[in-house]
Amino acid sequence: DNFIYCFSLENGKLIWKKRFESRSNLEISVKNKLLIVTVIEDTKTYFLDLLTGKLLFQMTLSSDNFYSKKALLLNETILLFKSR
Repeated sequence: DNFIYCFSLENGKLIWKKRFESRSNLEISVKNKLLIVTVIEDTKTYFLDLLTGKLLFQMTLSSDNFYSKKALLLNETILLFKSR
């Protein structure tokens, strides 16, 4: 399916789940309480609250570009790699 699931490590219960348009090529990065979901070979990156699954914001590239790698996190900086 095209969901990301977040489960509790304490009891294994589902905390939240989030549906995405793409069924494959989702790359996940985590920084503090921020979950970054990059859709490889697509134009979208989503930024979610790790604890709630709430979408905080998203970035969309122009249609002639796409993301080629997952986000790289360095200190307080997020690097996103695009095709051009």
